[in-house]
Amino acid sequence: MRAVPDAGPVLPFPKGWYVVAESGDVAGRELVGIEAFGRELVLGRDEGGVVHAAQDLCPHVGGRFSQGGVLDGDCVVCPFHGWRFGPDGRCVEIPAGDPIPERARIRKWTAREREGCIEVFHGRRGQEADPAADVHDQRSDSSG
Repeated sequence: MRAVPDAGPVLPFPKGWYVVAESGDVAGRELVGIEAFGRELVLGRDEGGVVHAAQDLCPHVGGRFSQGGVLDGDCVVCPFHGWRFGPDGRCVEIPAGDPIPERARIRKWTAREREGCIEVFHGRRGQEADPAADVHDQRSDSSG
């Protein structure tokens, strides 16, 4: 398993909600790649239509979830080897039956829909999403 660092440099994007797509841009379980607050993410919907957001990079061999991955229930499924990542980002299944490495996890972000748009919360890792935080529109302003 490759190490896929997520920390990187601290990017100059303030804490808050970022409008990243129109609601109609994410129609179903197929993961859609986007860029927001300097990161590559994927968006998809669960069976109830709720939007989920995660990093667009599988830690197994570095494949992109946006190249055919799906959201199955609340799990992000890699299109290459079928690794499944649960709601907290931890790998919950490797179809080949191999033991799951402790560091096999992805970063997930809180997403919501408002007024026909999808918003993703950006803050420090582990920080609770603040419903009252500022909203930034990434669709027209990629400078942050």
